[in-house]
Amino acid sequence: MRTAISGVVALVLVSAPGTAHAGRTFYGWLYGTEVVPERGVEITNTIDEENGFAGAADVHWTTWGFSAEVGVTDQLTIAFPMDFVWGDSAVSEPSFSFSQFGIEARYRLVSSDPVDAPPFAPLLRLGVKRDVLARDTLVVEADVVASTTT
Repeated sequence: MRTAISGVVALVLVSAPGTAHAGRTFYGWLYGTEVVPERGVEITNTIDEENGFAGAADVHWTTWGFSAEVGVTDQLTIAFPMDFVWGDSAVSEPSFSFSQFGIEARYRLVSSDPVDAPPFAPLLRLGVKRDVLARDTLVVEADVVASTTT
């Protein structure tokens, strides 16, 4: 029974109409100034790895982040990020856990229309995340991001 349901779900997902596009970011680990177009939705994922941090050479973390992003206007995007963390060290067992979730707003101060967009594009970013493991911890992030085209 479980196999039949899985097959039906897979068939529905494969036959659903629509287009998908996967693109790369031009900014590496930095935030870009792109926003999702109005009424658009994107799902992004990131992988970040840290080795030997906090003064210990044997601590390793890999963060796998997912984010659903919604274009409210052509200049404002609201995102809902989630982070999963795999950690390992010489003094503890490896672990995989749901680490953080939150909400993020990105506002591009200039148009992103290719015809009207200026060569310099600033963006404001504000994010609030809640740490799942430390329930009373709230992480607030604020950034000013800028990019230029030549």
